Amino acid sequence: DALFVFGKDGLSVAYAATDADGPGIFIASLDGETAPARVTSDPSGSDSPSWNPSGDQLMYAKTTTTGEVEILTVDVTGLDPTVLVAGVGYASPEWAPDGMSFVFVKPDSEGRFQLYQAPAAGGAHKQLTSGTADAGSPTWSANGRMIAYTIASGANVDVWTYDISSA
Repeated sequence: DALFVFGKDGLSVAYAATDADGPGIFIASLDGETAPARVTSDPSGSDSPSWNPSGDQLMYAKTTTTGEVEILTVDVTGLDPTVLVAGVGYASPEWAPDGMSFVFVKPDSEGRFQLYQAPAAGGAHKQLTSGTADAGSPTWSANGRMIAYTIASGANVDVWTYDISSA
């Protein structure tokens, strides 16, 4: 779950933080001459920013005041936040390199964390992984064909890959 993620231009970084106005997602220029800009203002918290391929939108996880986790997109000016998935219980969203979908983590019916994929435009999500251990920290390969993720079972953490063409 990235706290900082470089912008596609390599000149900025998005990150989750809390300032005097509360938690949110911020964008900072790496030149150090411009003050960080707040993109979201979520009283209960927001984290895990992920840039879309064109660099004009961020996807992130937001905790609502009732404790529900949502996955949203917002343009880099902070306008037009859109809920893509609600009630996920956990998130760690990661935009696909082609921008058409995203992967995220949520508990399955037995409470184990699994990977899910959903269209970036919104819509139904599908479960990608299953098993008795918890999946987490998904990241896409540059070509969008594989997702690397962790599997945690007790004190052991392994790295696995998922071939997205099999989805």
